[in-house]
Amino acid sequence: MGRKLDRSAVMKDAHKRFRDGRRLGLGWTFGQCLKTAWAAARLRREWEERRPTPAISARKHSSLARRAA
Repeated sequence: MGRKLDRSAVMKDAHKRFRDGRRLGLGWTFGQCLKTAWAAARLRREWEERRPTPAISARKHSSLARRAA
């Protein structure tokens, strides 16, 4: 767990959850939404750390090099 969580993204996610909850009439407090947003960010970070990085094939790599030239 070397990477830090993006606080701004967590706050935006919490605000979105709060607005969606209000719109749907769920009665969630902002604190509940913030707690859920932090948990989701932690799970997302763990998933990204566990996910294997795909290897770039030589063909795909050479086509990218041709486009840049």
